[in-house]
Amino acid sequence: PASAAFAGSMTKLGIYGIVRIFCDILPASSFTQSWGLIIAVFGTLSIFVGTLTALVQEDTKRLLSFHVIGQMGYMFLGIGIGTYFIPTQPVLAIVGIGAGVFHLVNHVCYKSCLFFNAGSVFWKVGARNLNVVGGLSRLLPLTAVTTIIASLAIAGIPPFSGFSSKWLIYQAAVQGGYSHPLFIALGIIAIFISAVTLASFIKFFSSIFFGKFADNGTNAPKGEVPLGMMLPQVVLAFLCVIFGIIPLLPVKFVYTAVTGLFEQGFAKSIAEIYGASKIAGLSLNFGEGLVAGWNPVIILAAALFCFGIAWYFFRAGAAPARAGETWYCGEAHTDEEVRYNAHSFYLPFKQLFRIRVGSHEQEGVYPRIKLKPIQLTETNPLKRITNIDHWLYEPVVNGLMAGFRRLSSTHSGIPHVYLLWLLVGAIAAVVVLFSLSAGAF
Repeated sequence: PASAAFAGSMTKLGIYGIVRIFCDILPASSFTQSWGLIIAVFGTLSIFVGTLTALVQEDTKRLLSFHVIGQMGYMFLGIGIGTYFIPTQPVLAIVGIGAGVFHLVNHVCYKSCLFFNAGSVFWKVGARNLNVVGGLSRLLPLTAVTTIIASLAIAGIPPFSGFSSKWLIYQAAVQGGYSHPLFIALGIIAIFISAVTLASFIKFFSSIFFGKFADNGTNAPKGEVPLGMMLPQVVLAFLCVIFGIIPLLPVKFVYTAVTGLFEQGFAKSIAEIYGASKIAGLSLNFGEGLVAGWNPVIILAAALFCFGIAWYFFRAGAAPARAGETWYCGEAHTDEEVRYNAHSFYLPFKQLFRIRVGSHEQEGVYPRIKLKPIQLTETNPLKRITNIDHWLYEPVVNGLMAGFRRLSSTHSGIPHVYLLWLLVGAIAAVVVLFSLSAGAF
């Protein structure tokens, strides 16, 4: 629960601070454009580094935590684009900043849900390592459904909520690219990394809920987690669906919040920018007519229609179904020996980011530099200077402890002494108040 709370809400305080500073406190100027560009560039860097690092993780909490870095990058990208255009194009500024804030709202839903999902798995089988679990959908069917919904939402798969906010960020990047081509490049990087996000979460829910059954040797009984653990997952998964199907519902509140930071009349009405009908999805208009549209209801109806046709033919064929043991070509293997674990996912992709220079080899996007430890004797001057514990920390601690010991001597356990201290404190407070009042006059 603590991880879900921190990942879902506490990590967004920086976003709130940046939006308030550049939209409410500081005046629009050329410096605003410079900072908007910086925010967008570093946001894209966060998308790249955070998501690629998450892809190679095999611990559920580490995987989800690195994805927080990546998803925060999407918010910074949208807000950076919007901040850049505050002095010149108010409508584009509202769309960009609103897209970042909308993605923040969506991230609260699906990332909190995913941490709850990981917590349910840990509660059930006591494992965070994706390599020691598998096929848990037979134990936790409802948790599996909510995990898949939240995973598809964070990956930006339509018609879930993550797609709607990412779509707005991409549209802001494309429209902003007409004035500054760098934004188009940043948008392309964000689109590519969104595919990496999907790959990462295919690994996440496939390793846990699909494939050969493995419960970390706990022999956990079949049955969902308690209602108090299951209810938040269902509610958050429902929001991932409803915010994706009816995106204007949350966009309306985001628009009101963002435009409230600017002077009245800064941008057009919500109906002129996003469209008036909630059922019709989003219809973007930057002031020169319709430039893009997204209608999740039509897409969802078409998908359900196609699924219905496939289901009809499947049922009409009445093909017999049977379940049998997996055949290993005559060899005797245990399920654990042939189970496709999380470590095997995207191994060539991981090797793509392996760098070798001479004897130095590194895998991943974070540099690892091994330095030979420096050994210093106690008489070495550098040792004395760098030994902060000896010349700073210990004297301060010893002085404070001596003061506390003297202060503790005032607690004698005699009521009359305590009354005397109360009287002395009251006299001191009166003297201070009279001194302040005399200074005021």
